[in-house]
Amino acid sequence: MLQQTELKTARRPPVANPEAALRIYYSKPYITCKDITEIFGSMGSALMARLRRAVREQEAAENVPIVVPRHICTEVAFRVWNIDVKKLESDLQKLRKLNLA
Repeated sequence: MLQQTELKTARRPPVANPEAALRIYYSKPYITCKDITEIFGSMGSALMARLRRAVREQEAAENVPIVVPRHICTEVAFRVWNIDVKKLESDLQKLRKLNLA
């Protein structure tokens, strides 16, 4: 029987662009540093490395193969970064309803 690995969530900056986050989540199986910057806004290289390292560690724990070098799995990344896609969708709908987005 396979053991459940405990998910370690990474501390992260707030999502700066919910539209980009949703577009990336639904359209890209693997994300790059450029995509991460699009989601969270500009950041230093140390923070970028910390975010990517946390995802790589979780990918290794779950035995997710590295298919594209220098890219990380989108699903694993959103889980590790603790980004709630359903909440992002509802927040974005509210913003659009109020003509704020």
